Amino acid sequence: MNASCQFTDAILAHFLDGDTLPIEIEVDGWVNSYTADELAAHRGDCDECALAMASARRLDALVASSTDTDLDDDVADAWFATVAQRFEPTETVPERGARRWWLPLGAAACVAAGYVFSQLLHSPPETAPMPEPVIEPEIVEVVPQQVLPPPPRDLIALPRRSPRAPSEVRGRATPRVASPSEVDTACVANAWMRAVALGLPRTREQLRADAEVASADLKVDAFQRLLAGDSRRALPAIAARVAGWRGEGLDEVVDAVRNHVTVVSRLGSAVVIADDEMLAAAAIVGGSTIDRRIRRRVRGDLAESDAVVGAMTRVTHRPGRAALIVRLFEELRVRGAIADEFELAVQWFVPQPASCTSELVELLRRSRGADDRRICMLGLAARADASASEALIEVVEGASQDDALLAAFALGQFESGADDLDARPLRREYLRVTALACRRDAEVAARLAAMRLSLEEHLFLLAGGFNEQQFKIAASLFRGRRGHSSLSDE
Repeated sequence: MNASCQFTDAILAHFLDGDTLPIEIEVDGWVNSYTADELAAHRGDCDECALAMASARRLDALVASSTDTDLDDDVADAWFATVAQRFEPTETVPERGARRWWLPLGAAACVAAGYVFSQLLHSPPETAPMPEPVIEPEIVEVVPQQVLPPPPRDLIALPRRSPRAPSEVRGRATPRVASPSEVDTACVANAWMRAVALGLPRTREQLRADAEVASADLKVDAFQRLLAGDSRRALPAIAARVAGWRGEGLDEVVDAVRNHVTVVSRLGSAVVIADDEMLAAAAIVGGSTIDRRIRRRVRGDLAESDAVVGAMTRVTHRPGRAALIVRLFEELRVRGAIADEFELAVQWFVPQPASCTSELVELLRRSRGADDRRICMLGLAARADASASEALIEVVEGASQDDALLAAFALGQFESGADDLDARPLRREYLRVTALACRRDAEVAARLAAMRLSLEEHLFLLAGGFNEQQFKIAASLFRGRRGHSSLSDE
């Protein structure tokens, strides 16, 4: 031990190595004997001796925590003899009380060499770094390993492992990718163990929420690896992942599929004859080519049309969403498979994301077919989104009487005060008032007082909330028995 204080070696030899008393120390050329109390008093006053004592204890603790194998004194003497002779040709005899500082260093070197050798042979998985032990001044307390309680059975449901893929497919290795259910289970278990180990107060709902956040990135990463493999063989697995995706990350996964031209092409080719899972995946991914194949596959079947439209509700961004729904709606309408058109419009258009309204407005403005325009306005009526008010008012002011009537019906489905219809005069004023009556607007009561109506007609118009057929009757009443010159077509 290289230290400037002459008491350091004696203190380490006595308090750590257990050398017996008396301790003889040469100080300024004189050899004196010291008792344990005198050495302890010096250690408390001398910073250098206290620092050397703490460093030596730290080294002993690190060696003890790394291995339970001690280095024999005879082996260590033989091992370091050659090194000592090379750097110190003259043999020296250690003083009485001098500490063999190289013994723990030799043990540490053995541990390090064994660890590196085992890493090269076995390459075990990475583990968290071992925390440094806390060294008390006199006593080193060994903390027993914490034993975690078993997880609750109703929190983790272990799935059955899916069959392993063949090791070779046309000369290319096919790695097995963890399924979404396996990722979910692993993340729930990890969240539970972390909460128990750290003593965090977590309910089952909080643990599941933490696990969902953690598993989203892992699922996306696993899907990216699956997408990068053999797309022809992996297509059923890709479709199953997309169709069965739960939680966040679906939009990112779908964007990755749309950017993979080969997968999109094969998905479009397979959807015509494939199972329902492939059809749902195609409905989620979308695109002009895939949408044409979906229409060819469905061919006016109500159940499969419902499945396609329901799958589209799960993704936020989907090209051609409104156009495909309108086409499927039109094919069912031509085949007479729809009992109530407005009810089906509510069922199909309302669950779609907010972007569906703007798509319907755009499709309404550029469509020239009466059937397409009708379905678009039924969809806007079902969604009752005030952002479409301006486009519907344009139709009310347009040339077609039938389109104007249906557009006014759509305006009547909005909430009262959702737009400026109550303060906006229109050329077809009776349609504006009928839409306000459908909304149960306060302005209608004054209009009804000036009209020549029977009690039943008065109560009917005052009640509002008309369906499409009732709206036509109400519009004819406001137009035929208006009692005011403004309720006309001019």
